[in-house]
Amino acid sequence: HGAEVREDHIASEPMVVALPQSAHHETRWATEGLSLQEISRFKLIMFRDSAEPMLFNATTEVFSKQGLNLDDVQLCPTANASLDLVSTGLGAAIVPASMATHIIPDVSFFRLNEVGQVPSEMALVRPKTALSILAQNFRRIVLDSANR
Repeated sequence: HGAEVREDHIASEPMVVALPQSAHHETRWATEGLSLQEISRFKLIMFRDSAEPMLFNATTEVFSKQGLNLDDVQLCPTANASLDLVSTGLGAAIVPASMATHIIPDVSFFRLNEVGQVPSEMALVRPKTALSILAQNFRRIVLDSANR
């Protein structure tokens, strides 16, 4: 039974689809983005942080709710590793939009049509119990930095 926690929201950002440049691209994807149905045609490369699998679980749930099968998934440890695998032509990845600002050879980024359904939230999670002075200062610095 875990301790009760509080979450302080830090930031949200949309998710995007990373595809290998070698894959067939519909011209309309550049302006319209891709649906989950279209993404499911590719092998999905997913990163799963063992400490906090929330994004992984939310993503698989969104596909499942739309009746899309994710039997052929390649797991990797980080978002960066997923983009490395995309660059080899292995498949597609859904990553936070900030990752699209990096220049990654052989990878193209597209808007995800169901952007509101795949969350990308960052939060500071802390115990509900009283915080030490050090923890209070750390919390203040993190939240102040996020609000700039």
